[in-house]
Amino acid sequence: MAVSGLDTLSKSRDITTEFRAFELRPPGSPPIPPQYRARIDAGWPRVEAIARERFGLEMKQPSLTESGGTRLAHAGAKFAEAQGLADPYHRAVFSAYWQAGRDITQIETLVEIATSIGLDPDAFRAALTDPTYLDQVLADESFAARSGLSGVPAFIFGGRYLVSGAQPPYVLQQVADRCIAEGLIEE
Repeated sequence: MAVSGLDTLSKSRDITTEFRAFELRPPGSPPIPPQYRARIDAGWPRVEAIARERFGLEMKQPSLTESGGTRLAHAGAKFAEAQGLADPYHRAVFSAYWQAGRDITQIETLVEIATSIGLDPDAFRAALTDPTYLDQVLADESFAARSGLSGVPAFIFGGRYLVSGAQPPYVLQQVADRCIAEGLIEE
């Protein structure tokens, strides 16, 4: 959903996006309590409706794994970024997980996604365990913790304004306009 809001904003504003890693369920997370899982399930129809109404997206409720395991997907994103393919990678992983219901915790799934956007499968596979990319993921997570971020999507505009959640595109535009007016970002 984050990409769609930014897509809408990019039609009216020249924006630069920097994606940062954020694991909702990092390694070592405690099991999801049954009552919280029930709340997620109960709220899913609303998530689907927001995605459809605001962004024209059809989404499937993903299965919730206890391991989370998205660290490798984030390391893959860092590699894709280094190859100039960050945007296609993010879009392909988003679609695989949220729309096709694929398990992005699996290396083979990630390699298939990477290959589909033109990344070399062997280089990508090696990058998933390369300390350079894993350290970049951990640095992003440290930034998120210092910034008080606890969920996704989250947008920081001009290094000052935080917008959390899948907000309507006009909200992102208002914040971008404010940043332009304050000289935090260029028009």
